[in-house]
Formats: sequence, C-alpha cells, structure tokens
Amino acid sequence: MFRTKLFRMVLVVTILAALLAVPMAAGAQMENGLTVAEGAVLSGTADITGYAAGDNFKRWDLHLFPGGDDSAKTWVASGTDQGDISVSLDTTQYADGDYTLSLRVVDATTGNYTEYLVPVTFANEGAAAETAPAEAAVDASTAMTDTVAMTDTVEAAAAPVAETAASVNGFADDSIAASGMVTVTGYADTAGFVKWQLDVLPAGVADDAIFLATGDEAGAFSYELDSTLYPDGDHQLRLRVVNNTGNYDEYFADVTINNSGAAAAETVAVEASAPVTETATTTATVEAPAAAAPAAAETAMTNGLNVEEGAVVSGTVDLTGYAAAPNFAKWDLFVLPGGDDSAKIWLDSGTDQGEFTVTVDTTQFPDGDHVLSLRVVDATTGNYSEYLVPFTIANTEAAPAA
Repeated sequence: MFRTKLFRMVLVVTILAALLAVPMAAGAQMENGLTVAEGAVLSGTADITGYAAGDNFKRWDLHLFPGGDDSAKTWVASGTDQGDISVSLDTTQYADGDYTLSLRVVDATTGNYTEYLVPVTFANEGAAAETAPAEAAVDASTAMTDTVAMTDTVEAAAAPVAETAASVNGFADDSIAASGMVTVTGYADTAGFVKWQLDVLPAGVADDAIFLATGDEAGAFSYELDSTLYPDGDHQLRLRVVNNTGNYDEYFADVTINNSGAAAAETVAVEASAPVTETATTTATVEAPAAAAPAAAETAMTNGLNVEEGAVVSGTVDLTGYAAAPNFAKWDLFVLPGGDDSAKIWLDSGTDQGEFTVTVDTTQFPDGDHVLSLRVVDATTGNYSEYLVPFTIANTEAAPAA
C-alpha cells in the first residue's frame, strides 16, 4: 500500500515538472534580440535572424552602425508582425570592417524602443583587400628609399618636408570636380586614434549625411567614389577622425558633380525656351486668352508629389512633383522606410523651384510599405513644409509575373 502511494506521488510530481518545463522552454525562445553571434564575421549575403515582440508592440527596425557609430546608422529593414524575423543582408554593399547590428523594438503608445546590439565584422575582400595596401606600402617604401638616398647627400633639406606632408589630417584636395568614378585620398591620425569615417553631405547639409566608408588604420586612406549615385551639383565630403574618448575632428572638401555634361544642359535649355516663346506669341496676338494663363500657372504651382497615395511600384520609376515658395531655398526628397522618419534615406535635392523629376531604382530598397517625403525649405529660417505620400514597393511579386 505504501509503495503504491509513493509511486503515485512520484508520478504526479514528474507530470507536473514536465508541464512546467514546456512554458519555460517556450519563454526561452521568446526573448527579444538577434541570433547572430557577437563578433561574427560575415560575407556575401547573410541571413540575419532574431525575435521581436511585446505587450504594446508597434514594429521592429533593423539598422547597421558603421564602426558602431549610431549617428551614421543605415536602415536595413522593418516589420509590423511580431515574432521570428529573418532579413537577407547583402554585405557586399558595405565596406569591409567592423559594424554593429541594431534591433529596435518600438512601443505603440510612447514611440520609445528597446534596443539589442550585436557587433559583427564584414570581410568580403579578404586577402585581396590586403594586397592593395601592400602594393601601396611598396610604393611608399620606394619613395622613402629615394628620400634616404637624398638625405645621405643633403640631410638638412630632406627629412622635415616628408614628415610635415604626411602628418596633416584632411583631404589631399579640398575642391574636387567629379564625374564617373573618382579616387578620394586623404590622411587621418590623432592621439588615441580609433577610426576615420567618410560621409557625403548632399548640398552640404549635415543632417542628410550619407555614410561612405570607415577605417581603423591611421595614416593615408583612399576611397573610390561613384559620383553617378548622386545628383549633379555642389556637395561636400566630410572626414571625421575619432579618438578613444569618442570625440572627433572634422575636415571638409567641396565636391562638384557633373555627370550630365554640357550636352544635357543645352538640351534642357532648348526645351525650356520653347514654351516661353509660344506664350509670348499668343499674348501678342490675342490678349483675352493670355489673361487665362495665370489661372493655369496657379494650378501647376501646388507643392507636392504627383504620386498616388498607396501606389504599388517596382523596378525603376520616375517620381515627379512641384516645389516653390516666396522664400525658396531648395527641395529635398527622402524615402522613409516603414514610415520611420528617423531612418530616412536621401534620394535627391534641387535648388531650382518648379517642376522636378527624380528617377528611383526601387530594387535598391526592400519590398514593403514606405513613405515618400518632399521637403520645401525656407531660405531664411531653414524650416520646411513637408508633403508625404505612402507607397508600397513590390519587386519580389513583380518578378514571377514577368
């Protein structure tokens, strides 16, 4: 009898323990964060997986911090479904080096978020990447050998010149005329050196900075800039030299991009002049119809984008719109991934008011819901009026239909 009761007690305890173990296992799987190992070395296309959920869940955002710098973050993906997440990240779109993956889980009520960080390293060039610096080192050593030979002859003149030229932070050229591929060179070093970072500032606007590259080796650097990715006009390059306190020194170079060339400028001038000539002729011949012209002009002068709300786009699209104001400075066009203004991606800018057209390759962005933002900036205050249009990118679905 006693053994039977004891057996029953043991059996009940075992069953209860098994039942309790199931929720605990499920709870372990439901921890927010990324399943990427800290310090992982990634190359090619990597699948970034994780989990994002919460009692008042709104969305999750995945960002990439070049060199761990939050201020230079690059948006990767967003989602409004909580649970398991998986994002394919093409690491070849970024320079080799150290980065930090950031998963933000956003609260629906407050807009605040909980952040989960994982440091990783991109390494696509491998040994090939090390070859180029080695060749550069050979060239440098050759030059130093020549200098040594000269120093043997005239010691006083040679050494100071070489040291002074090599120790100046900044760009080798502070005014660059760019078309096609351009090699940008410079120097970066400081006490407690941690890294250098290179950004492009569209139209010289720091808030719209676009990350280009970073490096953790002090000294001379070189970067291949594809100027065709940016609109013609005056922009700036910014170099930040960061020390071990987190502070940095900044250096700037003006860059003027001109890829359209004189031929394109002549074509635009001819096309623009035609309507003016026709209008002048009509006004001179018939006065009454000419009076109706201002009404048509007023209709055309409505600021905003000529994109239908909720439009579904794929491939390469032409975005058109209108931007003008009494104290007009410029217009800026952004895409807000998932509608997130803090992750905005600059598309184009212009200093001529009136109609504009911007060609966008939507395959450079992930499928999903986004928002287009047109900002018309005031020349005196720097404030802007913003015009928003929600739209959807669907390239994955368009491919099978083709």
